[in-house]
Amino acid sequence: MARVKQIVCLANSRKLAGRCIAGREWTTESGAGDWIRPVSERKNREVSEYERQYEDGSDPQVLDIVQVPVLKPQPDGYQRENWLLDNEYYWEKVGVLSDRFAENCRSRGAALGRRVQPLPWSQRSNDP
Repeated sequence: MARVKQIVCLANSRKLAGRCIAGREWTTESGAGDWIRPVSERKNREVSEYERQYEDGSDPQVLDIVQVPVLKPQPDGYQRENWLLDNEYYWEKVGVLSDRFAENCRSRGAALGRRVQPLPWSQRSNDP
């Protein structure tokens, strides 16, 4: 295993035969950092049930704080947040972001908000 990314899970949605999991890198000292999206080596990068499970077989939930084993950055066009999973290891749940803290972040827009301005549609690539 090359490294572990600790994230707060902010998305767990269906994607083809798997899921799309995404979140913000998380530390107790500084809160949310960069966006991280664990991806597989499959053509569409979806994450299988096997690849995303905890050792007890359960699935990550939104607001779980999760340690995800990754091998290397795997940017794909404008998706610079992609990281290739190391599927030899289980994910580990190390906590849950409290509802109170999450609500405070939403109302302030700081800890989980954007750090950069979005790219205008006119400047985005037409590549899928």
